[in-house]
Amino acid sequence: MFVYSVKASALRFAAVFIICIAAMAMFLAFVPAYNDDDAANAEAGEEAVPVYLSEYIESLGWDVSETPEKAEYLIPTEFDADAAEYNEIQKKQGFDLTVHSGETATKYTYEVTNYDGYEGTVYLNILTVSGSVIGGDIRTADDDGFVLGLDGR
Repeated sequence: MFVYSVKASALRFAAVFIICIAAMAMFLAFVPAYNDDDAANAEAGEEAVPVYLSEYIESLGWDVSETPEKAEYLIPTEFDADAAEYNEIQKKQGFDLTVHSGETATKYTYEVTNYDGYEGTVYLNILTVSGSVIGGDIRTADDDGFVLGLDGR
């Protein structure tokens, strides 16, 4: 059996120390910055609206209020006539809520600011589950108004 020992010189120790400090500096440079607004929202029990929702809504051509209302929505396990009618709107735009029966979705409600042809308040609702859009609609605030797909037709 052979034993080999190396005596570290002060120069080698200094070189290793400097390399470690440089590596830590590089690591810290790539860590995201802490945002006081995020901390304040977290303390208040608020979460930031996911960026993908803003991009999705913009791709649909809608201008909406900056901050949506956020609520939890339980997707029914059995669809009554109203829920079935609403799901038909979803199916026409490529969604199907029956796939998510019994799950709790997050519903984001925005006020639409560029809806033409209607004088009252118009809302855009987006339903998400686990960070994916699973449905949505455009609707009026009036009980006798309309409920349409996200394209507004």
